[in-house]
Amino acid sequence: MRYLRSLGAALALLAGCGRAKIDRVEWPVMGTIAAVQVRSASMFFHAAATNLVRQIVSDLECALNAHDPDSELSRLAPLEEDEILSRCGKSPMRYRREVRPCYEAAFKLMHESGGAFNPRWKGPKTLDLGAIAKGFAVDVAAQECYVDGADALIDIGGNIKAVRGEGGSHRPWRTGVMNPNGGGFAAVVDLREGEALATSATYYRGS
Repeated sequence: MRYLRSLGAALALLAGCGRAKIDRVEWPVMGTIAAVQVRSASMFFHAAATNLVRQIVSDLECALNAHDPDSELSRLAPLEEDEILSRCGKSPMRYRREVRPCYEAAFKLMHESGGAFNPRWKGPKTLDLGAIAKGFAVDVAAQECYVDGADALIDIGGNIKAVRGEGGSHRPWRTGVMNPNGGGFAAVVDLREGEALATSATYYRGS
C-alpha cells in the first residue's frame, strides 16, 4: 500500500493563490466517525487530500476489521503470537507491511500490562485490535497523506493528528475538548504539524 505523496506541478498550476479555506468531510468507519479538515486555497487540494485519507483508512479498516471473517485480522486470529508476527512479515497478505506495527504494539501492551490490555479479550483464538486501530490508522494516514499546498487535520473517533503539506500554512489547528459535564469546552488545544490528541467519552462514542 503506497500512496501518492505529492500531486506535483500539474495541480499546483491550477491551485491559484486565493485565501485559504477550510473544508470538513465526515464518513462512518471502524464503528465511529472519521473526519478530515483541509486548509488550502485550492479546491483541487481539498479533494485530493480528503480522497487520499479515505482510501488509506478504508484499506486499513478492511485489514483490521474483527467483524469481517475474510479480513486479514480474522484469518490471523487462530494463530499463536509468534506466527502472527511472522506471517505479517513474510506472507503474501496485502497489508502485511503497513499493519504489522499495530499487531506488534498490541502484543507488547498485553505483556507490559500483565494482560490488562488484551487483544484476545473475546477468547484465545480471537483477535481484536479495535482499542488501538483507530489511532494507528490516523498515524498511517498522516504519514502517507502528503499533498503539496494543503494542511489537514485527521480525526477518527477522537484520535486527531495535524499534517502540513509542503507550502502549506504554519498556523496550528485549534481544537476543543468538550466538557463531559456539559457547558462548552474543558480545554482548547493548538495542534501543530505532527502533534496529536486523543480523547474518549460516552457522549462521543456511546455507552
